[in-house]
Amino acid sequence: MPSSYDKIHPKYRLNGKSFNRKQLKELACSFTKNDDAHKREAGIFLIEWLNDSNFIEVSTSSTTGLAKRLRLKKQQMVNSASATATFFGIKSGDAALHCLSSKYIAGKMMWVRAMILGLEIDLVPPSARPLDLINKNYDFCAMVPLQLAHSLDSIDTIRTLIIGGAPISKS
Repeated sequence: MPSSYDKIHPKYRLNGKSFNRKQLKELACSFTKNDDAHKREAGIFLIEWLNDSNFIEVSTSSTTGLAKRLRLKKQQMVNSASATATFFGIKSGDAALHCLSSKYIAGKMMWVRAMILGLEIDLVPPSARPLDLINKNYDFCAMVPLQLAHSLDSIDTIRTLIIGGAPISKS
């Protein structure tokens, strides 16, 4: 049986620090007041994830038309995180890098995977070169093709990498 969306795995760590549900809510609130848009978006998502509702609202990317608002059941997102872990062999205590915007589903799913699976996740601002300032190996990361293209020289620091959000160039 997969984990429940209202539980934070005891091994979950964000930037090396442990958080229970209450502490994570407090951090999320402080993030929403931050001048950094990346942290603000993270805070907005975390507040929505940690509320009493069993769903969250997300926007489609609008790459194929007008953006639409969708309701996703939190438990379905947990099930997806569990399936990803099973498929790729991700386990609690694994190190993960979060280098995507929390405004979009890929960034939201990185949070869900970390909280549900008990990952030790490092949050860095989204950029074309997310690995430039990092001196660490990671077990799991999600990137968009642009980030991959600019990270090829150090991509060996990531054991499992998933790519999405746009087509990958033939080169």
